[in-house]
Amino acid sequence: MFSVKRNLLFLLLCATAFATGFSIDGNFRGVFDNLENKFGKEESGTVFGTSSDISFGFLPDEYNTVLLGVHLFQTFGDKRNQDFQPLVSYKFQNETNTFLFGSVQRLNFIEYHDYVLSKRWQFENPVFEGVYFRNKHPSLQWSVWVDWIGFESKDTRERFLLGNDFDYFLKLSERQELNFGWQFLYDHIASRDRNYHGDPVQDIGAVLGKVSYKLDDFASPKVNFFETAIRGMLTYDRQRQYTSNYHTTFGIEPSAKIDFKRCGFGYSHYFKIYENAPYYYNLETGDDRFFDNFGQFDINAHFLDSKFAKIEFTLSFIFTDGGVNNRQTMQAIVPIKSVWNRK
Repeated sequence: MFSVKRNLLFLLLCATAFATGFSIDGNFRGVFDNLENKFGKEESGTVFGTSSDISFGFLPDEYNTVLLGVHLFQTFGDKRNQDFQPLVSYKFQNETNTFLFGSVQRLNFIEYHDYVLSKRWQFENPVFEGVYFRNKHPSLQWSVWVDWIGFESKDTRERFLLGNDFDYFLKLSERQELNFGWQFLYDHIASRDRNYHGDPVQDIGAVLGKVSYKLDDFASPKVNFFETAIRGMLTYDRQRQYTSNYHTTFGIEPSAKIDFKRCGFGYSHYFKIYENAPYYYNLETGDDRFFDNFGQFDINAHFLDSKFAKIEFTLSFIFTDGGVNNRQTMQAIVPIKSVWNRK
């Protein structure tokens, strides 16, 4: 243990000596998520805790950064689940490109719809380990990434998530904008036992395509923006231990939201249109509510929204054929960012 600390200290001293700049980068993130789901397939439950990270960055120049840090994941009331994980990464960033290699907090840069990659799953799996690339221009942006989950258990030979997203922004006027885009996820799982049901590989994934319209810059200072969208959502599954065929489900989700300075209101409705699956399969990274039709009405309260801290509470009413479920979520985010450059 002493030798590990000594080697880490040596690396820090070397990096400091050759760096032209130094930075501190991190986030404190507190999350509360309580789901009362009496009329659906997803189990009720509560997640309450923190997911915090801090990294020290060494800047050889203005575009390149080496980051060394630590991440702490803690769920309140569970003393056994206090997980420290090292964060080591390299980042290249200029005006159009961002390249990241290593381990970082996932929620810092990956924003996906709950159908594809839910916030709850990301909070419970907080550290990204892999490669990420993003290309950004004024009217479009896209990214591709691979998260290597790897040797997850004694039964799993390999596992990784592959993600891709694209957004094109069409400015209709100073106040109006259209957005065309998609989000894609592929979850690959391979067992160690090649004799298990003949073929151990599972291919599970989802794709989401959207068209959204946004109107902002209202005459009233109390209104931030209005947004409406329609999404097409497809899941696919080939669990080869059962069959070599792909099974799919497809649905659409129209939504609308109006956001004020202190609160916001939104409604979305998921309609399952097509299903070709002899059994229920679980897109583990997504939200299980999309197994069924449901509508959701959200009330958002912005307790604090500034560059120094953000605190938001959401009360959701989820309408299903059997009844009305409810969900309460709260998120507190405090970014930690400082940069020092040598003169």
